[in-house]
Amino acid sequence: KVALVCTTKVLKGKLVNAPLSDLPMDQIFITFDEFCSLVSEYKNRQSDQSKGWDNVVSKTMDNSRVLLFVIQANSRSVSAMCQAAYLIGSGCNVVMCVQHIPQDAVLDGEVISKLAVKDYNRGRSYLSDFANREGVPVFDEIQEALECVIHKCKASK
Repeated sequence: KVALVCTTKVLKGKLVNAPLSDLPMDQIFITFDEFCSLVSEYKNRQSDQSKGWDNVVSKTMDNSRVLLFVIQANSRSVSAMCQAAYLIGSGCNVVMCVQHIPQDAVLDGEVISKLAVKDYNRGRSYLSDFANREGVPVFDEIQEALECVIHKCKASK
């Protein structure tokens, strides 16, 4: 099971309304573009502060064999990085995709200063270094991270 929550999955060619973690890994068929859409949907839902959503995410993570964290270049992702560091330190099976924020970035309609970009990227570097020291795979590209997650899930059957 993978801790990526979304509303629509592809199961044997049919769209299914269920958390990805509720579906058996060998029956999930998803393209890379669909995966990217699901990550975007997940990120949008994270901003929903409802207690119910938090419980779904927590339960899904607790029941997952692999936790995939995608720290994208188009987001600050401070809370996700803190959560990832905590779970790595707790010994969870984590895979990371960490992308650095480019200079002159605009996040949520706000031009980010060069100093802020440097600080956000320093946090990403610290997290990547920590993850590497703990044996957690860290990738730059989402597709590579997803392939690693699939491999880990198949290996842990």
